[in-house]
Amino acid sequence: MYVKKAVIALNNFAVTLPAPLASLANGNRYVKDAWASDAFADLNPDDAILFVGTGLTMADAVVALHQQGFQGQIHAVSRHGLMPQRHKPSKPH
Repeated sequence: MYVKKAVIALNNFAVTLPAPLASLANGNRYVKDAWASDAFADLNPDDAILFVGTGLTMADAVVALHQQGFQGQIHAVSRHGLMPQRHKPSKPH
């Protein structure tokens, strides 16, 4: 699988790359901060992208990609082999 960008979408804070992905750290194909305004600036509408993490950060980034007209392949893998999970219902405070 060839992807234009690899996004570590694990949470809202800076993360350390998992060992198998450490070689991406110095390249321009790795998005360190999925929340950065230029995180997906150089993607063509038909490129492919890989998300490591399948939670809300990934979901928010996919929505943002679609809003900017992205139509390429989106791959997402979970560190724990899980499908995206719903959050439990909660009452507002």
